[in-house]
Amino acid sequence: MSEQKTRETFPFWLAVGVVSAASLPLVLYLGDYKIPVWAAFTTWATYFLFGAKPKVILSLILPCFAWGSLCSTLAIFTWMIGVNFNIIPDVAPYIGFLVFLCLVIYGMRWWKGFTTGTIAVFMGVSQTIAIFATSFYPAGTNLLVNPWICFGWACMTAVIGGLFGWINIILTFPRKV
Repeated sequence: MSEQKTRETFPFWLAVGVVSAASLPLVLYLGDYKIPVWAAFTTWATYFLFGAKPKVILSLILPCFAWGSLCSTLAIFTWMIGVNFNIIPDVAPYIGFLVFLCLVIYGMRWWKGFTTGTIAVFMGVSQTIAIFATSFYPAGTNLLVNPWICFGWACMTAVIGGLFGWINIILTFPRKV
């Protein structure tokens, strides 16, 4: 029996370059609404880590990312409550991060996907903190609303990263010759 030959639709190295270049307008031309493509790129890489299957984005990566991001957002929100109401503002971030990052780990027992997708959980944690710390989201003037805007921005960035990965596979998907 002869083996059927396949050919990439687009060479992988070129597909990565095309998708990367196509992402630049998201960071260069959107002003206050620019997208942190560096954060999207890590989700893109995670997509490949988990086998580059479209289903994995919706069933594992995004829920895990959102869980980590939510816990980071709650920690940041606790910090902003301390700052906004002058309630132990120097201690509030430590309390918030202690409580809610412990919740990240404790919550991993609630769904097996959190342990399978641990890397995506911690991407949600770290990217939300990084996006908030670098003000890479359309922040408003309300300290109590900004963490939630950042949460939405971080999750949207993860979706975009998954989309980058999916487009990359569409471009490179082998076809029968």
